[in-house]
Amino acid sequence: MREDMQSFATLYNYLIALPENDTFLNHIESDGWKTYSKSEFLEQVHYLTLAFESKGWRGKQIALVIEPSIYWLLIDYALMLSGGVSVPLFTNISIKNLRFQISDADIHTVFTQTNEQENIIREADSSISCFNVDCTESTCHSLDSFIMIAQKLPSQKYFKLRCRYSSLKSIKN
Repeated sequence: MREDMQSFATLYNYLIALPENDTFLNHIESDGWKTYSKSEFLEQVHYLTLAFESKGWRGKQIALVIEPSIYWLLIDYALMLSGGVSVPLFTNISIKNLRFQISDADIHTVFTQTNEQENIIREADSSISCFNVDCTESTCHSLDSFIMIAQKLPSQKYFKLRCRYSSLKSIKN
């Protein structure tokens, strides 16, 4: 990160000020390449930040068991902006070690990418809330459902978050 970037909110504002880029991020999904424009990326980060904040995740450790991808970036960035703490977990370790990691980090919420990952997490600790980012079933809490939660929030929530971005923009050492 550049030296003048003091926070992720500063980076967010910096990205807003850049010219539009229709191919800001590219990644492979099951059916081929998916492209996100700068505006799409920032809009989704904004909505996820609002949704995570409405969940009360400020100061909470939220685990990520996802492949490096756009989903990782969106969730990680939104967690940081909302005041949550992103904790990477690996499921290719023993259940005993996974239980220790979950307990040691005081994790109650995990983002997964597959049903298998979710099953491993639930086997380690059945009280954990799991959200599968790739789930398309209506019963799942996917990234899209978090975005819908944020879109239904009262407009003052948007204003509050914009004020936080703006105030952080002006902070200097």
